[in-house]
Amino acid sequence: MRIAIDAMGNDNGSQVFVDAIKMFLHDFNDVNIVVYGKEEEFLCFKDQDNIEIIDCHQYITMDDGLLAVKRKIDSSMSKILTDLAENRIDGVVSAGSTGALLTLSIAKIKTISTIERPCLLATVPSTTDRVFQYLDMGANSDTSAHNIHQFALMGQIYSKIVFKVEHPHVRLLNIGVEKGKGDKLHKEAFELLNNDDRLIFGGNIEGRDMFNGEADVIVTDGFSGNMTLKAIEGTAHFAFDQLKSAIYSSTLSKIAGLLLKKTLVQVKDKLDYSRYGGAVLIGLEKPVVKAHGSSNAKAIYNALIRLHVIIKNDTINILKRELQ
Repeated sequence: MRIAIDAMGNDNGSQVFVDAIKMFLHDFNDVNIVVYGKEEEFLCFKDQDNIEIIDCHQYITMDDGLLAVKRKIDSSMSKILTDLAENRIDGVVSAGSTGALLTLSIAKIKTISTIERPCLLATVPSTTDRVFQYLDMGANSDTSAHNIHQFALMGQIYSKIVFKVEHPHVRLLNIGVEKGKGDKLHKEAFELLNNDDRLIFGGNIEGRDMFNGEADVIVTDGFSGNMTLKAIEGTAHFAFDQLKSAIYSSTLSKIAGLLLKKTLVQVKDKLDYSRYGGAVLIGLEKPVVKAHGSSNAKAIYNALIRLHVIIKNDTINILKRELQ
């Protein structure tokens, strides 16, 4: 198995990739790693047979427009996706520009023949021990009901293959649980989901109930999906900041904070995005995992694990067969 890393265009530089690769290869010995980045920043791996460095000095910035993305043919992202398309590598992890990754992936890798649009699938924790698959989290700002229906099918199959959920329950994110709720898009999507015997569809779910463990797959349009997830992230950060300020506000509250420290750390760890390995660009002919632009080594490590599981389980080929 040859797993490739786009080690440029992220917020935290190359060291997070160095650390992540060391952790990953310590735990997995059936993998060769191919790194696309500045060769001089990965000299510590020069004598390792299971690591190859593809020297790249051009990368796509977060501010590059579509024209720049297409013109930068020597960028690390362009090279890595070309090699993926030509079967030189088996899968890709990138923490670079999301927009550029979407554009180049669709252009170079192509989508599964039965899928109209790929989307971003995130694995999200719930209040129970189970996680749920959330899609689309922002790949498509203009989405049709047919697209949402296909997202649900892909999410269900992914949940079965990667997380071994025998009968995944699917819900549609909406402004109310009643059948007739929502705009035209969500009403049409509801009917498509409800009338598909391949899905175990439980109806609508509101944003406040997303984390109660009732769903294995939650689908929505990319615009709503991105806004909802970012609002949740912001609320979580706000709540922890307020809690931290309250704990340090007096001697008595500091003592209480020390008593609760272990519990608070457990809660924070459960909500930590780095545990869940980034988002999968699902619907492509090849596996691509998008890590957060500000990922630390732990997040990159978990993104590599996620990609490893996807490849080892032959997820893409099973997805293609099931969708037909």
